[in-house]
Amino acid sequence: MVQLLGVRANFTIQGINLYDSSKGQSIYERSCGAEGEDEVGIAGMADLDLHGPSKTISGEDLIGAEIFYPVSQQSKRSRGSEKAVGTELDAMRVQWPLHDSGEEHKCLVFRKSHCQVMQISCVVIENAIQVEILVKLLLGEILAQDYMVCGTIKASSSDYRGKYVTLFSERSLGIRSCRWTCLPLAVPVVCFSHGAELGLAIDVNLKVTNHLIQPISWKWLLVSDSVKEK
Repeated sequence: MVQLLGVRANFTIQGINLYDSSKGQSIYERSCGAEGEDEVGIAGMADLDLHGPSKTISGEDLIGAEIFYPVSQQSKRSRGSEKAVGTELDAMRVQWPLHDSGEEHKCLVFRKSHCQVMQISCVVIENAIQVEILVKLLLGEILAQDYMVCGTIKASSSDYRGKYVTLFSERSLGIRSCRWTCLPLAVPVVCFSHGAELGLAIDVNLKVTNHLIQPISWKWLLVSDSVKEK
């Protein structure tokens, strides 16, 4: 099996579909009006905020990706006035061998041009344990209050060599009080090896606020649902 660890790029990407030997799935879609994403090519390599994969990735021979990126159309002059510059999407399909070397950790590189690069970091795990994760949150002690939750939840394992998988990342998520709420995880399925030290570690870094200046009581529940061996 393959565990995706992250995607970085130094040019604007609209979307990414990831493929293995049996299926394809979306792992990234650029948010409309997302701040700073249009300038990613100027700022250098930046981590993309992924929303997948939602299913495990096969660790067989090849892994592929379909990358969508905007292409500017040339301005056209009509009746002495210049029309606004528009954009359209172009796409490129690439694939990489997974077992071309003995190295389990992979850095898969796609070059749009000489200086425009996308990197996919992943690890190939033999005899992996697959874990489906569900995180529930219970906020406050007063009925019918609205809370805002921001922060991250990350999973790590010794297999990842200091890297992590971002399960949840939100700048502002509204939640009602006094009831268990399932958080919308970007990546609900992860895997790690039988020999991983301490198994899987979960780091929860959440901030909860409301419109009142008062202490907020909250607790969270992590459920490992359906552990499978592959």
